[in-house]
Amino acid sequence: MKIVQLRPVILSALIILVTACGDGDGSEPVQIRHLSPEKKKPRVLYVDSYHTEYQWTGSIMDGLFGALGVKRTESGEPSEGSGAVILKAVHMDTKRNSSEEFKIQAGERVRDMIESWEPDLVICSDDNAAKYLIAPYYLNSEIPFLFCGINHDASEYGFPASNVTGILEIHNAPELVSYLKDYARGQRIAYLAGENLSSRKIGYSVQQQLGGELMQVYVESYREWKEQYVRLQDRADILLLETVQYLPDWDGNLRALEWFVMEYGHIPTGAWDDTLSTVVLVTVERMGEEQGEWVGNTALRILKGEAEVSDIPVAKGNRTALHLNMMLARKMNIVFPMDLIDIAHLSNELDRVKKVLYVNSYHKGYIWSDDIEKGFIKALSRSDFPIDLQIIRMDTKNNPELSFIEAKALELKDYISDWNPDIVIGSDDDFVKYLLEPYYRDKEIPFVFCGVNWDASEYGLPYSNATGMLEVDPMEENVEILSSISRGKRVGLLGRDAYYIRKIAKYSEEQTGVRFDLVLLVNSFSQWKDAYLRMQKDVDILILSSPVGLRNFDEEEALDFVYEHTVIPSAVTVDGEIQYALAGVSKIAEEQGWWAGGTALEILDGRPVPDIPITRNRETKTQLNMSLAREMGLIFSPELLEESLIWSQEGE
Repeated sequence: MKIVQLRPVILSALIILVTACGDGDGSEPVQIRHLSPEKKKPRVLYVDSYHTEYQWTGSIMDGLFGALGVKRTESGEPSEGSGAVILKAVHMDTKRNSSEEFKIQAGERVRDMIESWEPDLVICSDDNAAKYLIAPYYLNSEIPFLFCGINHDASEYGFPASNVTGILEIHNAPELVSYLKDYARGQRIAYLAGENLSSRKIGYSVQQQLGGELMQVYVESYREWKEQYVRLQDRADILLLETVQYLPDWDGNLRALEWFVMEYGHIPTGAWDDTLSTVVLVTVERMGEEQGEWVGNTALRILKGEAEVSDIPVAKGNRTALHLNMMLARKMNIVFPMDLIDIAHLSNELDRVKKVLYVNSYHKGYIWSDDIEKGFIKALSRSDFPIDLQIIRMDTKNNPELSFIEAKALELKDYISDWNPDIVIGSDDDFVKYLLEPYYRDKEIPFVFCGVNWDASEYGLPYSNATGMLEVDPMEENVEILSSISRGKRVGLLGRDAYYIRKIAKYSEEQTGVRFDLVLLVNSFSQWKDAYLRMQKDVDILILSSPVGLRNFDEEEALDFVYEHTVIPSAVTVDGEIQYALAGVSKIAEEQGWWAGGTALEILDGRPVPDIPITRNRETKTQLNMSLAREMGLIFSPELLEESLIWSQEGE
């Protein structure tokens, strides 16, 4: 594990719909027939049916850009001036916007771009570009078109045509089923996918390839997908799946999906999309790079005059990669033969390094938060998978100014965006109030909190992506011990003027039955001493909150002051501060860290965050300050001495 210091990171985000590659000093230009004198390079337009972040699109663009010698920017678009052609990329975005009206308008927008920019050749990926652009506007026109990513058959769009050819995307159903059938209890095969044009075409083709009955189930939502997945476990013997990423209520939580199939899946499953390689037993991945390389290389042949579009037959993609899910295989007691393992990619989440960020609201040297860290690291050490742990401290106890805390939270937000951890764990209220609630409420990244005082509902918790452990002080137990030696029943609370102390005052009576007759909140050591003296006269029992963070606080002077002026019995609820009080039934910091670390491991292993309810601390330990007891002339009962830990000053 490694620990790093937080450094502010400045990121700039740029979303690009269309990027032009202009003239530059890149590769030698292609010598194109009939190229006008003002053009140094031929113009090629790439029309993507979907969006840049969609993994299938990304893999096609990888192959295409490689074939054309075009570099990619950080946003994934063509880099200006690179390559042998001037390349523009436009994204129809019809995966995220699936209405018929949007698709028609997207086709019209690209048509208008073609008419104004006048490309020498157009490359289109996937069915929607074919259906809403080529077929209605450019079939048998003068502009050469190449397609890729069309599922199984292009004849419905009139392809091939005099100006249109391409490469089909093939889902090799017989190969996939051949890997699954030995582990199936029967021969019933089902296909589960989202309701859209591509999925319907794939389902029809799979049925044709298998030459038999295929139970086809199409769903409108991720919720319905999960319901049908469970239902088909008993109605089929082999289940073939399409990606869930484009379903409207997909939450992006792949680990939760992996947990779901580990819990409910018991028949062999297969897919053709590598994004499902940790969700199904076997994946025969179709290769987007192959599609992109074919259209890129074919485009160069056409632009150089080496071939006419009409002379190039429609090709079929045949390059695949095999993935075996070893975790799911172990769960189903399946042992793959070694000759299969030798040629496959093994999907085993236990082997992937998990990036874990731990945020401490306070500073190193503060005993309470240090002990939470200890418990957290101990829990994390039980992990079955490697962990890259980063620890960052907000230092808000030493710097309580609102401007400092908000600036630190923004630094952390930038750091999280840059490092992209798998999970974030944080201790105490400032972490939740200034980082989790304003920036990550109900987002994709999972959060676990601990050390939040008494109640979390004021922050709107729980969230869909956050759970945690509350920190409740054992007030009732402390008052019970001190009542046996106090002169009365009046209870006072003295602490730093901080938000979490006000929460103690607010929730103590409601949750523990202990009502404070006097609450004094201070900012400096001198104010603390004045308040301490007042408490000796105005209450009978004193609960001391941590003095850490008070201006000019001096530990040695504070101890001398307490020994000189204490009249009434006092208690602390943090075990590292027993030196300031007579007794202390203390909460245990390591319990918070241990629970948070164990919960983080469960979430990293796939357990959904909403399945983990917010809890509260339970463990305590009792300590007695014998040095202060002697100074006050008090004697504890034998029963209390027997069940307590004894503390005294060094040398006594």
